[in-house]
Amino acid sequence: MFLPRNTSDFILDYFRLFSRDPSDFIDEAVGMKLQTTLQLALKSGDYSAIYSVLENHSLDANWRDVTHDLQSIVMKLCYVKLSEAQVIQLYDVILEKDPDLNLQDSRGRTALMHACIAGKPELTEALISDPTTRIEVFDFDGNSVLSHAVKGHDLRTVRRLLDHPNGHLLLEVYNSIGRYMYSI
Repeated sequence: MFLPRNTSDFILDYFRLFSRDPSDFIDEAVGMKLQTTLQLALKSGDYSAIYSVLENHSLDANWRDVTHDLQSIVMKLCYVKLSEAQVIQLYDVILEKDPDLNLQDSRGRTALMHACIAGKPELTEALISDPTTRIEVFDFDGNSVLSHAVKGHDLRTVRRLLDHPNGHLLLEVYNSIGRYMYSI
């Protein structure tokens, strides 16, 4: 049995096996293998492998990881151990596929909330700047993206959210334990 030298080699070999013409991905099982490859690439933090998978025409930009709180690709990107510049480059590749940036995971958190939680200021800025991103969404604990930015001590994001046209909507709402954003 052949064993690859490292995770990176395995991911690239696996991707080469399935990087055929988009019409080959009609079979749902093959599409699932592409998603598995993406999960392995994200877990390993291999920029080249992640980039290759994201560029595949058949990858569903709104795919959600059923094994990890229904996180979307953009949400998972927040936790990959890569430089901020690499994360933004990968985000740009995903953005070309027109993802729904307002998807919520099993806790009600959006990609923007995950970017705040993970401390990714450049990704947070990119998400806030996207006109399709809704900042007035609350997670299932009643916390807004502003709450997560305050908890993360991200003053730049806090200012940016308060300057947003819908920023005022975040100030007077309290979470499920009765706390306002500014009392966190």
